[in-house]
Amino acid sequence: MTLEAREVEWGHPEAFELRRAMWEHYRPMFPEASAEAEATYGGFAGVDAFVGRRAVATVLVSEDGRPLGVGSLRTAPRLGPEVGEVSKVFVVPEARGRGVARLVMAELEAIARRQGFDRLVLDTNQGNLAAVALYENLGFEHIDPTRPDGRVSMAKSIRPATSAGSAERAG
Repeated sequence: MTLEAREVEWGHPEAFELRRAMWEHYRPMFPEASAEAEATYGGFAGVDAFVGRRAVATVLVSEDGRPLGVGSLRTAPRLGPEVGEVSKVFVVPEARGRGVARLVMAELEAIARRQGFDRLVLDTNQGNLAAVALYENLGFEHIDPTRPDGRVSMAKSIRPATSAGSAERAG
């Protein structure tokens, strides 16, 4: 049983269904925010379409053809063209703790580097301790105090490291 990661379009049916499962999983935890989003965008499909407008890559992780995890990379215009936003990372509950999210994140980071981003940002919920720990383990740092809505903002530089020797040779 091997995990397989592949890049798919935002609207890929399996990616869409995993994001729907994410919505249903977190909806009871955030009833006010969910109700506001539903009222604004007309339900999950409208919210998903709105979020997907800036998606530049989506990674789907499967095992034996069964989708287990998803995550996307979006542009972050308010932060500049060199910043990518990691969004909608979700792993089905029965596959958690098996490296699925780590694989999604590794693939998204590789894609971000290829597309010329030099920094990644993300938001997660402070109550999702496993996600916060994973992101910290992957080198993300907290960039803002936890907001009143419970979201934690994190960032990671993915700029290629330059060695002192190469900088001396260049100058």
